[in-house]
Amino acid sequence: KRRARNAMNNLPSGVKEMAETMVKESRLKRVLEEMGKIDEYEAQVSHAFKSIVKENNINTEKDTYATQEANRLARNLVRERLLNYAPPHIREHVDAEVTLGDGASAMSRGPSAGTAPGGKDEL
Repeated sequence: KRRARNAMNNLPSGVKEMAETMVKESRLKRVLEEMGKIDEYEAQVSHAFKSIVKENNINTEKDTYATQEANRLARNLVRERLLNYAPPHIREHVDAEVTLGDGASAMSRGPSAGTAPGGKDEL
């Protein structure tokens, strides 16, 4: 795990930030899917993305990097907003440290931390 963490730190900052966003989003989406709230999340991300594009006058047809960054920022913004109201175990699960091996595991459909043992949790 230490080797993977060090490898993650050696990535260019933009690549590292995008990888962290994607892994944390995958974790959050598994929880939201279990709760039936994935469509609501996607709508919030779309709204945040459009707001960021408008506020920063981003030409999505010509500026690929700025468009990708706006997308990443929108996903982070919505994730952080949702996690502000989430139970601690869900926040810890979604925001856990990201290592290079997490990308592959995020693609699998493993168990998530959507509900605490013996209780129903809402996000």
